[in-house]
Amino acid sequence: MQQRSPYAQISLPAYPKIGLKLWLASSLALCYWGWGGEVRSQIAPDGTLSTNVTTPDNLNFTINEGDRAGNNLFHSFREFSVPTGGEAFFNNAVDIQNIFSRVTGLSISNIDGLIRANGTANLFLINPNGIIFGPNARLNIGGSFLGSTASSIKFGDGVEFSATNSQAAPLLSINVPIGLQYGNNPGEIRVQGKGQELPRIGTLESFDSSLNPLEVLPGKSLTLVGGNVIIDGGIIQAPGGRVELGGIAGEGTVGINADGSLSFPDEVTGETPVPQADVSIRNKAGINVLASGGGSIEINARNINILEKSLLSAGIGANLESNRPAGDITLNATEAIGVNSSRIENDVNQNAYGNSGNIEITAKSISVSGGAQLTASTVGKGDAGSVKITASDVVSFDADGISNSALSAVAPGAEGKGGGIEITAKSVSVTGGAGLNASTYGKGDAGSVKITASDFVSFDGKSGALSNVQEGGEGKGGGIEISAKSVSVTGGAQLQAATLGKGDAGSVKITASDVVSFDGVSSAARSRVEAGGEGNGGGIEINAKSVSVTGGAFLTASTFGSGDAGSVKITASDIVSFDGVADGISGGAFSAVGQGGEGKGGGIEIRAKSVSVTGGAVLNASTYGSGDAGSVKITASDVVSFDGIADKFSSGAFSTVAKEGEGKGGGIEITTGSLTITNEAGLTATNAGNGSAGEIVVKADSILMENQALVISNTTGGSGNIRLDAPAITLRSSGIITNATGGESGGNIQLGSQFLQLRDGSRIATDASGADVKGGNITINTDVLAALENSDISANSKNFFGGNVIINAQAIFGAQSRTTEELQTLLNTKDPTLDPSNLLSSDITATGADSFSSGSVAVNTPDVDPSAGLVALPDNVVNVTSLVVSVCRPSSKEENRLIVAGRGGLPPNPLEPISPNAIWIDLRTSSNSELRSRRTEGQRVFRELPVANSQIVEAQGWIVNAQGEVELIAQAPTATPHNSGLAQQQCHAP
Repeated sequence: MQQRSPYAQISLPAYPKIGLKLWLASSLALCYWGWGGEVRSQIAPDGTLSTNVTTPDNLNFTINEGDRAGNNLFHSFREFSVPTGGEAFFNNAVDIQNIFSRVTGLSISNIDGLIRANGTANLFLINPNGIIFGPNARLNIGGSFLGSTASSIKFGDGVEFSATNSQAAPLLSINVPIGLQYGNNPGEIRVQGKGQELPRIGTLESFDSSLNPLEVLPGKSLTLVGGNVIIDGGIIQAPGGRVELGGIAGEGTVGINADGSLSFPDEVTGETPVPQADVSIRNKAGINVLASGGGSIEINARNINILEKSLLSAGIGANLESNRPAGDITLNATEAIGVNSSRIENDVNQNAYGNSGNIEITAKSISVSGGAQLTASTVGKGDAGSVKITASDVVSFDADGISNSALSAVAPGAEGKGGGIEITAKSVSVTGGAGLNASTYGKGDAGSVKITASDFVSFDGKSGALSNVQEGGEGKGGGIEISAKSVSVTGGAQLQAATLGKGDAGSVKITASDVVSFDGVSSAARSRVEAGGEGNGGGIEINAKSVSVTGGAFLTASTFGSGDAGSVKITASDIVSFDGVADGISGGAFSAVGQGGEGKGGGIEIRAKSVSVTGGAVLNASTYGSGDAGSVKITASDVVSFDGIADKFSSGAFSTVAKEGEGKGGGIEITTGSLTITNEAGLTATNAGNGSAGEIVVKADSILMENQALVISNTTGGSGNIRLDAPAITLRSSGIITNATGGESGGNIQLGSQFLQLRDGSRIATDASGADVKGGNITINTDVLAALENSDISANSKNFFGGNVIINAQAIFGAQSRTTEELQTLLNTKDPTLDPSNLLSSDITATGADSFSSGSVAVNTPDVDPSAGLVALPDNVVNVTSLVVSVCRPSSKEENRLIVAGRGGLPPNPLEPISPNAIWIDLRTSSNSELRSRRTEGQRVFRELPVANSQIVEAQGWIVNAQGEVELIAQAPTATPHNSGLAQQQCHAP
């Protein structure tokens, strides 16, 4: 029974001048050119050249003669197809270098058998209608093969060998070809295959011959360039040679270089770009140039799709020793490139010797999805290539689960350098578990992951970028570098540069002109020396307009092995914010010497306009191992704020030497315009191990602490000091405290402020306990100290000598010094443990283990006795109503009143002089801007009236000046009484 060709439905190019009868005949002929049908395909010359074709069985064809020009041989066919199991044999002279063959008829070339030629000749086949290679198509030629749907081949001397203009006498050339000329709507090229599952050919020199690859000899080229080029389950192979595919959609010229590669004109070179069509590699298709070096793959098209478990493979084959570096895999598309569920590999394979090439991908948009992988690695001995991706729009990686979507690695047991991963695009997104991995597992430096985007870079889900010295690896980590307008790491995504082997870890560097955000549990940037690792951490560095780390996300630079940890450095022109706790773990920034770690902590350094730490987030520089902890250093021109508690985690900054730690604490240093610590947040320096706690140092324009806020230093083996310097310091229900349970003395507190206010049970304390631990010292330098509502200042020691309290102030309000004996009397106890907070008063104390071990309290003020507390009011209060004339205003029954408000004011007795510090408050509504009462949130602006230094004279009268102001004067004005003639109105007290 007759079989119908599966390609009978392929449309033909439109030829308006061809008659209907000829077109129908050609169409009917196509319907019967099947593989294995009763009427088989044929090869027939068109008579324009001396080409002669013979066949004994219409299955095997011998092509003789042709026209020779130098070492070039030219053939011209009306039809050229090879049936299944058949052969087309070019019986050329062995000294021929190039065979040029054209198809001038209207039929597609269906090739499902063998094409063979003598010697080392290169074979060119052009058919504008299209070329289809079936599952059984094979090549047995000594040179390279070029199949094209071009309309003509151009030569350097101007000669053009045309397949569409066969009526004219053909002009032949002895030169090498320089280009392919395409007309409108060129036909497509297909390579059909069996769609078998492809092996991971890194362990083989080539594909298994059972897959029937369309193959040229090692070192030769196989080029297919037509309309759409489709490799559907087919296999193309050129070991150590070159495979090049190109899709052409319309008129234009594609250049042929001296080495046989193609040159596609573009605007960069000043040439008019040729319209391009699509290239599709699908259904377990494969392209392989793997060998002992030199093999390369290049694809140029409008869109390139590599789908359905297909494979592109280059590099140094297993067990082979390279005599030259491997070539590159290059994909260029004017629109999109998609790689789905497929692999692109350019590797130095197992037991191979040599350097691999690169993977270079360029397009408008690029998508790597469905578990697809781009790999440029070394498994043998030799340097790996790099993965380079460039897109004018979007690059996206998405995987079904965790996958190394792009990998540049030195594999376990390998020796060589990693090439790294480099991406340049408008935007880059990595999602769904996709990973960018540039690591070393063997002997050699890892490459880096470098991303540059003009818009955004985003990592989401269990995705990320990795540059590690892995366990067993020996070399330096390359690190991660990202530059974009904005960068987001969300949903548990991570950026990691670490060392688990022998070698320094790389760093994580992010630069953004706008926002950098980390959000969600486990979303992180990590720079770590892991347990067992030997090397220094590279650290984390972020530069942006604003930086946010929220929802349990964190930044960490730590060492758990042998080596110094890196630091966390953030620089922002606007705000840096940390917020949130997730899964019982605080988010924030961490610099740690971890348990078992040996090295120094790198610390945390933040520079910004404002810094906010809320919702249980922390900034923590600590040591749990053997080594000094780093410091937390914040510089903000505007505000630094710590607020809140979540899941029992207080927001704050921490400098910690843990119980098992051996080293010094790095401390906390904050320089800002305004520091606020509220709602159980705090600054904490702790040393529970062997070593001194770091200092807490704050320099600000104002400091506000309220609602259980703490600045605290806890030590067991050394002092931890606190130094705060701000013009205004206010504590409400808060504390500045040092606790010492070991060492020689407790930490010291030093405060410098123009106005220091303690309210609502606040504390400034240097508490000490434990044998021979002396209380720390408190030094306060201020203009005004106000300690109200049971707010205490204490330098006490429970078991040894109390510390010293030194206060230098212009004025003190509310606080009073208490001796041990006074406290015992007021608390009605002989217990040496005396807590002044049990008194309702605000107290200053320096008690010790007993009355003989008390410290000292020294209060230095110009004119104020601190033991007097607030100024006492007189007991015989004057009834001011008797000093006001009870005369009603005209037309009113309201009596006259005199009200004194604010500080200063009138003396208690009219016979006493006015205080030189009297303050006049004018509460009237006035149009005078200087005297108008300004009220903002209940706050008034007062005007202090100067008082002359001359002798004080009692006021004898008052006048109203031209501005409507009341002025007191020494002499009563002379006035002539005027009787209006009206009777005075009487008024009576109610």
